[in-house]
Amino acid sequence: PPQAPAAAATNAPAPAPIVVKKGGGAGWFVAILALGAIGAGGYFVREELNGVTAEARAEIDSAKGEIERARADAQAELDSVRTEARQQLDNAKAEAERRTDEARIAGELLSRVDLAPLLAQGMGEEHAAAFQGLEQRYREIVDEARDVSADSSLSTEDKKSRLEDLQAQLNTAADDLAKLQETARVQALEKVKQDANRPDDWSELASAYADSIFLVVVQYLNDENKTVNSGIGTAFVVDSSGVLGTNAHVAEMMTGPLAAGSTKRLSVVVQNSTGLIFNALRALQHPGYDRTNSPDVALIWFDTQHKVKGKVPVKALPLASDDELQALSVGQHLGTLGFPGELSNTYLSVIDGDNMVAPRTVATFKDGWITRVTDFQGTAGANVEEHYLIHHSASTSGGTSGSPMFDGKGRVVALNNAGMDLDLKGIGLRTPSASELAQAIRADLLQELIDQYVK
Repeated sequence: PPQAPAAAATNAPAPAPIVVKKGGGAGWFVAILALGAIGAGGYFVREELNGVTAEARAEIDSAKGEIERARADAQAELDSVRTEARQQLDNAKAEAERRTDEARIAGELLSRVDLAPLLAQGMGEEHAAAFQGLEQRYREIVDEARDVSADSSLSTEDKKSRLEDLQAQLNTAADDLAKLQETARVQALEKVKQDANRPDDWSELASAYADSIFLVVVQYLNDENKTVNSGIGTAFVVDSSGVLGTNAHVAEMMTGPLAAGSTKRLSVVVQNSTGLIFNALRALQHPGYDRTNSPDVALIWFDTQHKVKGKVPVKALPLASDDELQALSVGQHLGTLGFPGELSNTYLSVIDGDNMVAPRTVATFKDGWITRVTDFQGTAGANVEEHYLIHHSASTSGGTSGSPMFDGKGRVVALNNAGMDLDLKGIGLRTPSASELAQAIRADLLQELIDQYVK
């Protein structure tokens, strides 16, 4: 039986005593048995639950394994598909490149074939058969290339080998074509030279170039503005801004010492045909100039603003290229426009001062053939680059110095600078020689000045 608790405080009431009734022991036993049954049942329930949990865990682990295997299979399938797709893509690229290469070779063959008939046009009979044979070879190569490209029974390597062989054949044919092209070029150049140097009619050039030719006039004046001396020459437009090309000895009238008895000078240029008078501003001689057999070329700048007409447009004449100049040869036909000194009294015989016009200033056209091509020492050596003296048969005289010599296509090749005169001793007169020997300075020396001081 439970023990009575110890007395607390002296004033606390005493607890009631526990009384055990008879017959109460059986109730306790039953209770103990019930509790034991319950405990046993709980044990068996726990064991059952543990079994279920283990089985479920095993099933879950099995399912996870299945999932992993399925995932691995799917990844392997995906990798396989990717590999196959990549291979197909590589194959497609290779096929495209092969077809592109075939198309390039075939296209090159076709393009070269098309050139042959064009190159054959205008060729002499002696080359016509060669061109026809070359054209046939090209077409045979093209046909074979097409057959090779379309032959599905050939492997890629076989096709490549066959096409490379055709390419080699094509290269051989191309060499032959290059030789024919060079022959055609030489013959065409010769034909152009012949056409250029033997025009049927010079009138179109003379008319087209008329306004680009100028008379150069320099007057030396004393203090009373009276003319003490004067000189004339010819010049032509080399730049539309107002620049003329002429001889250095003509420009020297503007830059050299004053004439005896003069204190000043007046420099003007007069346009051919129109007679319009312009102020000459300055002149520049070639630094190598040393009289006749030297770079006798110069530039003159003039004011294109006319006193009455206002701004007057002027057209430059084209200069021949270096190759054309170095190809100048004996027998070549040339023309020129200039102002012969024999007519000097005519050019300025009538001057309209109010309108600044000299209406009788009209240039003269002449033509002739190249008779010699030499250097400044008169030597016709192998170095054509120094053949600056162009001797010709066009009749020139004082006043034509600086006039342009042009070929049949209008390209300026030289500037007249000297002629052969006869000195009539005892009379005090000079007259052009009947032998028609004159010379001009090749135009590339003038081009040097233009490149350096104009452009």
